[in-house]
Amino acid sequence: MRNITKNQRIVRVDDVKFTKAIETEEHIYFVDENEGDENANTLMYSKINLSLISNNHFANGSIIEDILNGNATKIVKSFQYNYNEILKNKDTY
Repeated sequence: MRNITKNQRIVRVDDVKFTKAIETEEHIYFVDENEGDENANTLMYSKINLSLISNNHFANGSIIEDILNGNATKIVKSFQYNYNEILKNKDTY
């Protein structure tokens, strides 16, 4: 996979559309909201060099951890509901 651009909103991987979800000081996360498998629904990129860090369960676990720890610096409006649901159900993580 190639690097993203700083303002990129969508990443396509094998005809699957991942949309930007949140940013932290260190990471940019893209999610496929139609995919329920945590091994395939999240892409995590480095904010420093915009390269892919993870595209598997590690990325999914990392986005949840960053949400629960309040590390989000930007939440994309279309992801706000999911963000709130993760916080509301934090005891299940």
